[in-house]
Amino acid sequence: MATTHTEVYRGFKGQLSAHPFRWFPLFLSEFKVATRKKLPLLLLYGPVGIATIVGMVMVYLAYTFEAMQQAETEAQQGLDMAAAIALASVKSMLAVRNLIVDFYDSMSVFCLLAATWFGSGLICEDRRVNAHLLYFSRPLNRSHYFLGKFITVATFGAFAILLPGLLICLMAVVNSPDYAFVKEQGDVIVNSTLYALLWITSVSSFVLAISSLAPKKLFALVGVFAFFILSQMAVEVAREVADVDFIRYFGPSENLMTIAEWMMARPGTEFTNQVMYSFVGTATQVGLALMILARRIKRMELSV
Repeated sequence: MATTHTEVYRGFKGQLSAHPFRWFPLFLSEFKVATRKKLPLLLLYGPVGIATIVGMVMVYLAYTFEAMQQAETEAQQGLDMAAAIALASVKSMLAVRNLIVDFYDSMSVFCLLAATWFGSGLICEDRRVNAHLLYFSRPLNRSHYFLGKFITVATFGAFAILLPGLLICLMAVVNSPDYAFVKEQGDVIVNSTLYALLWITSVSSFVLAISSLAPKKLFALVGVFAFFILSQMAVEVAREVADVDFIRYFGPSENLMTIAEWMMARPGTEFTNQVMYSFVGTATQVGLALMILARRIKRMELSV
């Protein structure tokens, strides 16, 4: 006897086949929707692009002019020309290291803006229009849904912080004599990449967790900036009033910058308690964000 189903969506009752990239269509659709309007891309990534170009030019000038000037100066003082050039090269590589740290410090606001704008509505808008009913009625589980959303916001974060750092390092590699930057300062490339991945993971987790709690994208936008700005202000006030320095590790921005300064320091720099507490504070905050996110996504799946 034939039966008629009157509901709009029905949960998938079959057996899912193993496929590691089931999240990719979700990521691709979210990415296409986010990049449909060009004005936000121009406003958010324009300053980052300009800062990246300026940084690359500064690296080029550091290796082109400073090496020549330092070599001539040291040569006039009686040093061997090769030693003078090597000394100038070392100074240029240290300047590149400091330049990357300054870039992360000065452009962190624009990186946060980009990740927040494109990621704050990923989950709350699904709940508002009940799009999650369609997602979870298809062969899509919680982990694939999470990966699709997480990789989307992480991609926009990577465009803002990972790619510029790699381009600046690439300019240093190309312009250093005999690729000396890779041989002597290769840890800068590795550490800048690791820090960018840490920043992307942390901020993406915070943005998605707040998006899962907010009813609309506007509230999620406000919530993300309230979390970063107000938490930092509360840390500063509490540290001044209570005179307790340990409270600083509750601020996500301060923790990330402390980690960045340690990772981008010279090789052999001591791993202090302050750096360890910053890692613990960041890991705790990311863990709480992922727990909130997992709980909210589970509720969305159970509502199908």
